[in-house]
Amino acid sequence: MSAASLLTPTGYRESFSGFTPEKAPSGLQWFHGLRQKAYERFRSLGFPTRNMEPWKYVPLGSVLEGAFAPPRKVSPEKIEAAELERYFFSSPDENRLVFVNGTFCRELSSVSGLPKGVVYQPLSQALASSPESVRPYLGFSLADETNPFAVINAFCFRDGVFLFVPDETPVSSVFHVLWAGAGEESPIVFYPRILVVAGTRACARVVVTHAALPGADFFRSAVSEVYAGSGSKLEYLERGHGGQTKALSFAVTRFYLKEESALNRFLFGEGGVLNRNETSVEFGGENASAFFKGFEVLKGRSQSFTHAGVCHRVPHCVSRQFYKGVLGGESKSEFNSLVAVDKGAFGSDSNQLSRHLLLSDSAEGYARPQLRIDTDDVSCIHGAAVGKLEKDELFYLRSRGLSKEEARWVLTCAFAEEALEGLEPVEFRERLRGWVRGELKGMIRC
Repeated sequence: MSAASLLTPTGYRESFSGFTPEKAPSGLQWFHGLRQKAYERFRSLGFPTRNMEPWKYVPLGSVLEGAFAPPRKVSPEKIEAAELERYFFSSPDENRLVFVNGTFCRELSSVSGLPKGVVYQPLSQALASSPESVRPYLGFSLADETNPFAVINAFCFRDGVFLFVPDETPVSSVFHVLWAGAGEESPIVFYPRILVVAGTRACARVVVTHAALPGADFFRSAVSEVYAGSGSKLEYLERGHGGQTKALSFAVTRFYLKEESALNRFLFGEGGVLNRNETSVEFGGENASAFFKGFEVLKGRSQSFTHAGVCHRVPHCVSRQFYKGVLGGESKSEFNSLVAVDKGAFGSDSNQLSRHLLLSDSAEGYARPQLRIDTDDVSCIHGAAVGKLEKDELFYLRSRGLSKEEARWVLTCAFAEEALEGLEPVEFRERLRGWVRGELKGMIRC
């Protein structure tokens, strides 16, 4: 059985029995070797179980026992343009690559006006036209990969995105990737992959949107590898919109930062049945920085699991994590973060903070920030809070004439605003703010 014929009538787990990776096109033996290496890595790791700490609370049965088929190619005319347009910014500086069920849609994409040397195209095209530009970076995180689903992606993905920004090249336009999942006759599985390479002192802004269109029923297992060269500046903004669908989504993002590089990463999530986001940062050079912010809005029975890992291998690097969430209905959220400071990484500066607001008695929020420090002369702190709106604050607003719903609305919006303020580009922030307020209004019934 190969990736091209992967069907899972008896369950996702069983579909890998007797599986063999597809052969690469002629001239890409190294790519076939990469897939084979990934497959061997998967055979060594196996699927995760609930006995493993990172997967302890994740309902893996939804995926492992699910029956998923490969997606069919979706005709662009069958996709309502308005359904996709709501995820974009309507900005002339926005370069779009659109994929539906993992397949690139040229008719829905638009790329123009890129600076000299910048490459922004489907990964399949990059492998066909300039494979040597991809080879040094694709799979750079594979050797140390411990997430079995990330390894599966490496030998199953059919297409993806390749962004290359050469040395000394600042790019002011936005690179926007939309992965849309559309409904088919039966549940499907697809494997998005993104490879971003920013050269020395390059600058880029990337927006990645994962969207479940109405009626969608799928398992999406995505992997992003992001390499930031010396002195580069990178903004990486990611949104997950599951809505009221049967979407299951696992996403793994690996960042590697060279000396004096700066990363700003924002993660937003809402809806869907199950979402698991795993992010890691490895500092490969001194005086680099990574700033993480995240916000999620969950309702119904949505479940979200956010795992973050930061490895301070070298001295004088800075990391910040700030995650917030609003939970309603019977939703559940887990934030699990580990900051590791290796021996000799003196001068490391790290801060972890997560806060979750519960709008119902049935919602559940869990937080587990962790530190592992093996050197002296560091500044590392962490904190977490899960709770409801303060009664005193509600009383104060009601004493000023606001109704109970209005008071809850004001306080909840203020809670959310702290995570959204300062986001760039402005169009991204305003679109997201409107989306969040619309969701919150329905949850509070104001």
